[in-house]
Amino acid sequence: MKSYQARVIRHYEVGGAVLYLQLWHPNHIHFGYFDELPESREAFIVDLEQFYRGIDRMMDVVTAPAGIGSGDHVIDAGCGVGGAARWVVRRYGARVTGFDLTPAQIEKATARTRDAGLGEHARFGVADCTDPWPVAARSVDAIMSFESSQYFPDRQRFIQECARVLKPGKRVVASAWMRRDGMSLDEYIRDIQPICHHWSAWSLESLASYARMFEDAGFEIEESEDFDLHALPNAWRMEHAQTYFGFLGLQEWSESCRCLARAWESGSFVLGRICAVRK
Repeated sequence: MKSYQARVIRHYEVGGAVLYLQLWHPNHIHFGYFDELPESREAFIVDLEQFYRGIDRMMDVVTAPAGIGSGDHVIDAGCGVGGAARWVVRRYGARVTGFDLTPAQIEKATARTRDAGLGEHARFGVADCTDPWPVAARSVDAIMSFESSQYFPDRQRFIQECARVLKPGKRVVASAWMRRDGMSLDEYIRDIQPICHHWSAWSLESLASYARMFEDAGFEIEESEDFDLHALPNAWRMEHAQTYFGFLGLQEWSESCRCLARAWESGSFVLGRICAVRK
């Protein structure tokens, strides 16, 4: 096992059991999308239902451009505990194959999907998403990825694999942690490098650099978006988590939340999405 793989697995074995599934959302390990800014930070922090609606809304915003239909085969790259896969099965009637690097998350995804009665519609396997997938060429109708690509050490290889398995005219839809376009090296070291260190990410691309990689692999960018204020309330939850973990004496997690919230509110960190169609 490569050292970066072990680092990501360790991060999710701890974070998956504590921060993510208990304190963030029981089924989803990604941020939310909010059509309107909440009236106040304080009210938003205590309103879990509003936050959970934002998580669901994010899945709708990201997957809608893919044009997923009933019976379509969808790949979930970096599937976590399978929450997005189950949502897509229910929403679109699709079949989903999910890949994730962390064995504990694949076990949870498989068990939860079986318990939900969806085991025949969504299946999961341990895989590094930058390695070749056990999927036939030109056999997939859509690929989705929710905030996983920051853990991929070679995004170009991942995108090339997407190009291999997708049918022509079909789409990749992804949300991703990113850096601001035009960022200087000093800004990256100051604002983004601490995020990568504390969250076990490899590095952060920008919307422009992702677009270039997709185009180099034979895709056309149909949509790209910085979520901007639609995602900002997630930073408020990070600030709240910073205080919570600090109170518990969990300084490493507190600092993880602090550096992400600070970079987000300063504009250095970007949460965005891309929809790219295979030519």
